[in-house]
Amino acid sequence: MKKYSIWLLFALTALLSTQCRTTQLRSTPVGRIINEGFITCFEAGLAEGKTWCEASAVLAQGERLYLANDKDMPAPRSSVFYVRWPKGDTTRTGLDPSSPIYLDQPVLRTAHKFEEFTQSPNQKWTFLTTAFDRVKPGSTDFDGYNMLLAWHPGQEGDVRIVGTAKGGVASLELRKQIQQTLGGSPYFKIEGLAATNTHLWFGVREQGEHYEKFDYRITLLKAKYRSAEGPGGGRGVMIDKPVFVRNFEVGDVDAALPKPLAISSIEYDPYRECFWILTSFEQGTTIGAYIWVISEKAMQTNGDLQLVRTQDGKPLTFTHKAEDMTFTDRNTLFIIHDDDRVRTRIGQRERQPNQAAYSVVKVN
Repeated sequence: MKKYSIWLLFALTALLSTQCRTTQLRSTPVGRIINEGFITCFEAGLAEGKTWCEASAVLAQGERLYLANDKDMPAPRSSVFYVRWPKGDTTRTGLDPSSPIYLDQPVLRTAHKFEEFTQSPNQKWTFLTTAFDRVKPGSTDFDGYNMLLAWHPGQEGDVRIVGTAKGGVASLELRKQIQQTLGGSPYFKIEGLAATNTHLWFGVREQGEHYEKFDYRITLLKAKYRSAEGPGGGRGVMIDKPVFVRNFEVGDVDAALPKPLAISSIEYDPYRECFWILTSFEQGTTIGAYIWVISEKAMQTNGDLQLVRTQDGKPLTFTHKAEDMTFTDRNTLFIIHDDDRVRTRIGQRERQPNQAAYSVVKVN
């Protein structure tokens, strides 16, 4: 009996150890693209090709894949919509790219230039941010470019604006705080947003004097947030002033990487306790992107970003401008690309103005 008990204890210990290792971050992260395609954002021929689908935010929730366009869409459409994907299967034929369902909540129509979706690991909050890349003193014309939105998953009809001053209708107080944290920079652009259960993480892609004179960045800020009672008993989100975390330089990681690379997305992985980061580059009509990963511990202790590579050791490379990512299961990332107006290709297919490209990636 004693020998049996010792054997059982050994077996359980081995099983638990194996389960833990499956969720730990490997020292050499490996990824492979298993599927690519196009999502249709609106009907072909809309505005005679003057309106393009430039999808920049994505979030998987159940059998819905939520997306946001960083350009305004002609009414009655909106820039935030979802497509159905039965059983959450993006790897074969489950994704239905032909029937976008637009969200008509008024706040979503007043916001402009969406950049990233995220969801808290406890699934209490969905967040969506704009770029925060412009403001007009003494005018409300550009207020819609400065909005951090939050709602409970599945309750898009009750969107709350985060980071407002008293009586405000945009996140201008948050914008002011971000600007202070960045040393008073006149111009900056937010493209990354990730959520833990206690903090929101912001990725700054551009920073400088104005939109024509800036440096590309991989700069990270974080801010503590919490649920708070709102008017009429509803619950909103309160957020503290963001603090500076890190600025990464990755130009010397691999000679094959183009320069400069700048952040376009950040995603928190609660199972591995790490952050996945997308960087992209734009050189005229030549665009591309890469994935990086860093453990939460390394993020806090001056560790380095680890480049995700293919099985043969080469950088996992996208020939699209990857903009946001979402986990569809513990080992699968769905990545949406904002290729601007570049007619990129997937196999023999060429992207049309009403389409956005996507990639599905398996990671270790």
